[in-house]
Amino acid sequence: SRRFRMSTEPADSAAVVVEEAGHFCLSYIESDEKEFLPIVYDTSKVFGRDSSLTRPLGLFDTTVEDIVAGEQYGSAKTSSAFAAARDVIIHPGQSITITTFYGRANSIADVPVI
Repeated sequence: SRRFRMSTEPADSAAVVVEEAGHFCLSYIESDEKEFLPIVYDTSKVFGRDSSLTRPLGLFDTTVEDIVAGEQYGSAKTSSAFAAARDVIIHPGQSITITTFYGRANSIADVPVI
């Protein structure tokens, strides 16, 4: 599927542009490298109405599980990429390592299949 966005040029003329290029993200917990973590890319789901992006107000009203299961919107706005680690219990003195790779591609076809 193609994504379209409205862009305004300095000459103040609106045009529809087909967006082919974009960013990608993949993330996993190092002890479970066979399973990629779901990505929360809708900034408003995490931060809610906090446009400064300093307080995760969206997480005060819902859970990460609900965000991952629900619809997210990333078109025509600045998106984000948060790895959603679910069902993880970290006991005192323990730690986990989440590894995340970010990238950019000119086309979805340029992103290797993993």
